[in-house]
Amino acid sequence: MSMFQGMPEASAARPVTWVVPFAPGGMSDLVARALAGPLGQRLGQPVVVENHPGGAGALGTELVLRRPADGHTLLNISTGPMAVNPALHRHLRYDPLRDLVPVHGLLQSSPLLAVDAASPWHTLADFLDAARHRPGELRVGSAAPGTSTCLAGVLLARESKTRWLQDPHPGATSALQDLLGGRLDAVVNYLLPLRPHLDSGRLRALAVLGRRRLALLPEVPTVAEVGLRGAEVASWSGIAVRAGTPEKAVRRLGAAVHQVLSDPEVMSAFIALGEIPLLELTEAPLRAFIAAEQARWGGIVRVAGVAVE
Repeated sequence: MSMFQGMPEASAARPVTWVVPFAPGGMSDLVARALAGPLGQRLGQPVVVENHPGGAGALGTELVLRRPADGHTLLNISTGPMAVNPALHRHLRYDPLRDLVPVHGLLQSSPLLAVDAASPWHTLADFLDAARHRPGELRVGSAAPGTSTCLAGVLLARESKTRWLQDPHPGATSALQDLLGGRLDAVVNYLLPLRPHLDSGRLRALAVLGRRRLALLPEVPTVAEVGLRGAEVASWSGIAVRAGTPEKAVRRLGAAVHQVLSDPEVMSAFIALGEIPLLELTEAPLRAFIAAEQARWGGIVRVAGVAVE
């Protein structure tokens, strides 16, 4: 079966490129690589993940907009590039809802605040007390400015009335390596990349910055449970294609993603990690969701007083 009406059958054998606009090893990259195989099986085409980091997701997004609108290039979309960047960057060179067609949601995630297990901080209160006694001295790493992990750290400091040095990195992986190397005091990151170090006892999670505790870390409280509901952050991810992609291709891609996320093994694996599959966010609902997220994160960016030229 041809992927596109009016195109030769051989086109279906072409690989599909899944562009992740962040560095390897981060949450977006790990999710894309976990789902690329099952998605390729549903499509009957190889799905190849490419990382193009930079500009808090902007560079990879712009790259997709320069490629043909033929459905063979997917963009991994998420909170930062789609909802935060329009408010954060005064001269952004793309409009998420004008230049892209949302295809399907993937997952909703809650970040964690984690520290070295050898540190003296066993609870979030311990860490915040240290920050209050040493204002501006502690270093909290995250992904790049404008990403959800960076803004989560900014919000946590604001809501807890503390001050530390928010230290954005080119990618979440480099921030994690700096924590492991003793160059940071804490990181804001997701369970999937943190888990090996939490399981080994090398790192300690102090708080979930989302609305619910994680099944794999039932002892770790949420920020709301310690009186910081305003610091709650939930990020999300999905897939989009360049505007102008044939609607038949968009529908076929969306149906394949929906089937992958509906697989019980896939769902249970991600739910165990605290991820929520976004089965309800098909094309039109996802577009409406992104518009609402732009309004929400625009307000957060204004409150946080963050801007990038």
